[in-house]
Amino acid sequence: MIEGFGDVDLDKRSLTRSPSKWENPLYDTENSHRWCAEGSIANLLFHLGEELIYRKIKLSMGEAHVAKIYHIATGSVYNKNVMRPTGLDNSNQFRDPMLKCLWIVELSGRYFVQKLNMNKFSTAKNTILNFQYLALPTIMALKSSHIMRFAEDSKIPGNHVTCCWQEQIIDYESKRTYPFSLENLHITCGDTLEFEGLASGYSLVPRPFMMLASHWPRSLMTKLCEPNSCFHDNWNQNDVYKKKVYTGKRKKTDVGIEKVSKLEEAEPSIEQIYHLRSLQQRFRQLYKDKEELLSMQQFFERRVRSSKRLKLTKDEVEETQMNQSDAISKRGVVIKNIKTTQSKLENARWEMTGERTVSYSNDPIHWGTRSVEDIMRDSDDEESESE
Repeated sequence: MIEGFGDVDLDKRSLTRSPSKWENPLYDTENSHRWCAEGSIANLLFHLGEELIYRKIKLSMGEAHVAKIYHIATGSVYNKNVMRPTGLDNSNQFRDPMLKCLWIVELSGRYFVQKLNMNKFSTAKNTILNFQYLALPTIMALKSSHIMRFAEDSKIPGNHVTCCWQEQIIDYESKRTYPFSLENLHITCGDTLEFEGLASGYSLVPRPFMMLASHWPRSLMTKLCEPNSCFHDNWNQNDVYKKKVYTGKRKKTDVGIEKVSKLEEAEPSIEQIYHLRSLQQRFRQLYKDKEELLSMQQFFERRVRSSKRLKLTKDEVEETQMNQSDAISKRGVVIKNIKTTQSKLENARWEMTGERTVSYSNDPIHWGTRSVEDIMRDSDDEESESE
């Protein structure tokens, strides 16, 4: 008997997969349009509560041109100032739909992508042994006995793409999710095929103050927001993720993330340290400005509500309302600047250490954002509202 399947016919289309946590909003048991990458990743984002990113990836199905994908992801026009993602052919078409979807996720500003160390997942045995260390949502391209599932008439890489989250396989070819196991991976690859390992894989790492707390287990929330720590301290057990310190000439690689050709241990330069600390100071100042503008907005709001008691003239009320609108507008600009500075901070951190920081504190190597208590409080508020 296969774990999680019960005594059923092994035809993939007739499997009853249980225990199952979720129902997938997108599925096609035949995968007739060859959208396993878009469908599985869209379903993963849906189960993470990211319905907007889910809809964007859904809209990208059947599209491959970089300009169309950028417009779907951002609503803006693709131009020469936008960093060109790797994975494009000479006609600016994405060759790999998985990289296309990962680019959409990164453009959302809510996640960054961490590549798996493929030496740890190159065989079926190693994948099962190291799966226990993958606590974050993970996207996987599965190798099987048939390397190219649609090799006869398609340029799309044939490795079947599926996702895993909370020990559940999230697959476009299944109506429901089902338990992660070696036997189930064999069947995920397709009828009569055998799972041989991962061809590639990426985990999605949320930016803590932007994540939807109600969709994450509390234990992971606490770990993601743990102060004075970074990604590899918390998550890279048994070196399941790539970890290198880079110096030398830079070049583009997967999903627009940069690396360099020369590898060696090196102390960050004075210029890099100065740049990082300047960004940290700006980031903290922006947060301070945001709170001050909120206080101003609330002050003017109270003043308008109390206009009769304060015996304000019509002109004074109108002036107060204008000041309130001005504070709201300025605060919106500050929030946009916070997101931009956050991205610059993570890039600066990447250039210095080869890592992107997940947790945030006032330590000089990190930067201040919201405390874990604030995020937990939001989680409780969301749960109470849903009730």
